[in-house]
Amino acid sequence: VIVGFVDKESDMGRRYLKKKEKSKFYKDATFFSTPEIIQFLTAAGFTVTETVQTLIPGEPEAILEGFGKGSFVVIKGEKS
Repeated sequence: VIVGFVDKESDMGRRYLKKKEKSKFYKDATFFSTPEIIQFLTAAGFTVTETVQTLIPGEPEAILEGFGKGSFVVIKGEKS
């Protein structure tokens, strides 16, 4: 399974949350952090095999392994 999302703990995620109630696009959205998504995947029987991030402040075109710097995170999981 591949999950891509805006991390609620990122700069962009915090901005989206701050403006959520006034947005017609994501006022009904629920935002999650990367650790929360990993926990959901693990509970559903998946093993996280890869995590990458992009939309990093100051490095908008960079793609790095892991999470915590980028606003957009992609997690790959395989069924355990």
